[in-house]
Amino acid sequence: MLRTRPWVPYLYVAPAVLVLGLVFAYPIARVIDFSTRLVRGDSGPYVGKLNYQLVLEDPTFHAALKHSAILLVAVPILVAISVLISVLLYERVRGWKVYRSVLFLPYILAVPVVGIVASYIFTQAFKALDFGYASAIAVVLLLLLLAYSMLIILLRQTLLNKD
Repeated sequence: MLRTRPWVPYLYVAPAVLVLGLVFAYPIARVIDFSTRLVRGDSGPYVGKLNYQLVLEDPTFHAALKHSAILLVAVPILVAISVLISVLLYERVRGWKVYRSVLFLPYILAVPVVGIVASYIFTQAFKALDFGYASAIAVVLLLLLLAYSMLIILLRQTLLNKD
């Protein structure tokens, strides 16, 4: 076995660490500096923690935090449901062909057709429920359906490749 000095691997890694430091550390330092200043063009007077206090008091920021927390919880649930359905499709339980056809239908049809039909269906459903943002909710649900379907496709293909 070839013996090397203990510092040689660090010498090889040093350029990559330097580049990563420049790519990531410098912008982070600039953002922190920028966040403590009253912005007027390229720079401004130092205001300290005032910007952070203003953000923490802003109701829009609290709403954004709430939405981010909901998304943080929704993604693992989406993955778990996708794994469960992928396993069920892989095991070919009763009715698997019908469910697979319905699930993959948005990928067979043209995207504009799926968008128009889904928007109409979701908008009509939410009008009946008297939601204010029916079209926005329709778009979000359509995107979730497409992401959900794609995740199931990928997981099922992974299961099929195991054999």
